[in-house]
Amino acid sequence: MRMTNIVVPVVALVTLVAADRAFHPHRPARAIPHMRCAPVRPLPTVDQIVERVSATCSGPEGIEVCGPSVFAATFADELLMIEAHRGVLEQRWLDRLRAGDRDAAFGLAYLRSVRAVHALRLELVGERHFYGWESLRPNAPDVLYADEQYPRQLALISAIEHITGQPFTSVVRLLPEERRWLQRDAADCDRGAAARWLLHKLEGVPLPNEREIAAAQRVCGQR
Repeated sequence: MRMTNIVVPVVALVTLVAADRAFHPHRPARAIPHMRCAPVRPLPTVDQIVERVSATCSGPEGIEVCGPSVFAATFADELLMIEAHRGVLEQRWLDRLRAGDRDAAFGLAYLRSVRAVHALRLELVGERHFYGWESLRPNAPDVLYADEQYPRQLALISAIEHITGQPFTSVVRLLPEERRWLQRDAADCDRGAAARWLLHKLEGVPLPNEREIAAAQRVCGQR
């Protein structure tokens, strides 16, 4: 009697399961896909960071891709190692800055290197680079003295302002000998445009007009 009571429910359960499968076929279970891990990138070395910043930031558009507002995004893959080696990189970039490599200014700006402010100031006062973008109006003051003609100076200025939080004109106050140096270079045929641009930025010295520029260029052409 007891055996019968056990068998009947089991038979009924098996029958119900078979009927359910017959009238409601079940889809086979999906295979779980294998997880594939992306290969781990090796962390860049200090030398590689310095080289990449140099390659990326040394052109005339350097401030657009490496300036303080975009440096972290441009070098997102390097930030971990930059933070881990701040002291080493600060010294490397200071050495490069003093050697004339203006791309170093962007790295120093990211680090907010107070140590670098004096060196940045000296390099700005001594910088005489003029890019010379082509124009149909080469003698026009708004072309010759456009800020875009002086990308190396702009790199230094952006670093000074980012580190100090002040306009660069408040940080860079010319000493008498520096002013005389710039005034002398302002009369030079090759270094004159950059010297006049900086004197105008720092002390509001008027820029020459188009007629004066053309006359100066004729004189330089005769030398």
